[in-house]
Amino acid sequence: MDSARESGRGAELIVRSYTIEGDPITSYWRVTPDGSTEAYQDSTKDAFGDQKWSFAVCDDPEPVIELAC
Repeated sequence: MDSARESGRGAELIVRSYTIEGDPITSYWRVTPDGSTEAYQDSTKDAFGDQKWSFAVCDDPEPVIELAC
C-alpha cells in the first residue's frame, strides 16, 4: 500500500475478520492515485452489530502497526 501511494498507481486491500460469534466483517482499504486512503467496512452480516456500511477518508495516513514479515 505504501509503494502504491508513493508511485501514484493506487491499490486495494480486502481484509475479512470474524466476530466472536463467527459473523464476517469485511474491510476494504483503497489508496487512491492522489495518495489519500479510503476505508470501507461492511458489517451487514454481523447479527449483533450495527449491520451497516461505514466509510472514512484519510488524506495523510500514518501506519498504526509495523509488521515484520
